[in-house]
Amino acid sequence: MKKIVLAFTMFLATAGMAFAQADLQPIVTVKLGKSETITLKQLKTRVGLFEKQNGKKLTLDERKSVLTAYVEEKLILQAAAKAGMAITDTQIDQYFIQQMSQQIGMPFASEKELDDLIIKTQGVNLDQFLKNQTGFSKVEYKSYLKDLLIIQNYVVSLKQAELQQVSPSDEQIRAYYESNKASLVWSDMMKMVAV
Repeated sequence: MKKIVLAFTMFLATAGMAFAQADLQPIVTVKLGKSETITLKQLKTRVGLFEKQNGKKLTLDERKSVLTAYVEEKLILQAAAKAGMAITDTQIDQYFIQQMSQQIGMPFASEKELDDLIIKTQGVNLDQFLKNQTGFSKVEYKSYLKDLLIIQNYVVSLKQAELQQVSPSDEQIRAYYESNKASLVWSDMMKMVAV
């Protein structure tokens, strides 16, 4: 009887380790300068972020496009690192406060002020609030924002000449206004109703 119980326990332990290791399974290896792998867990986290943003389950094709975008993001980050692009922690903190201020709809001077407001209004701390909203902890979300800033700065540095040459004509501005008039005028209407 002891042998059967021991064998069954070993089987359960092995099965449990197999499921735990499944999230660490590498899906893609990205190598421009250094070799980085994208694991199943990272992909699930990224897909979860998009599902929370869209409020629906992603289809298989949409999941494939998320993986493709993630690979492209890693390649751009490696190219930026090769070019010597770097972002300071102060810049990340400022960008984080700016993003959270836009998301909540009021300006904040510091993370402490933001954390205090979220505790007061939501009953959870900033880390738990971000976990509920995005699936990322505060540290993971700041890392995500850092990657976005590096990508943005790198692409702008590469395409700066093209971006400076682009200026819309009056006809293009008028056409944009006419095609989006309803969405542009709506906020004015809301202000009048509020007054």
